[in-house]
Amino acid sequence: MKKKITARQVLAIIAIALLVGLYVSALVLSLIGSEFAQTLLKISLLGTFIIPILIYVIIMFYRIGHKKEDPVPDTYAEGKDDPFDESVNGNDGEDETK
Repeated sequence: MKKKITARQVLAIIAIALLVGLYVSALVLSLIGSEFAQTLLKISLLGTFIIPILIYVIIMFYRIGHKKEDPVPDTYAEGKDDPFDESVNGNDGEDETK
């Protein structure tokens, strides 16, 4: 039975191909002595650092945005022992200095 390829796997393969292309282009451009090749080499080397960082940031924000919500603890579900519930103290928010 064949496993279906997901969009995440396709994006990972594209990212790997892009990074390998940048590494190869950096190697080739480093051997060429023209001024334009040196500029392209700098761009290629910058891309080899920026692209993985961007991928990491995108994955991090994706995980943060799709995090499952934690259930409400049983203690606060019915208002028991809620430190912010003023009606439990019996004074209903009235000042005790009167």
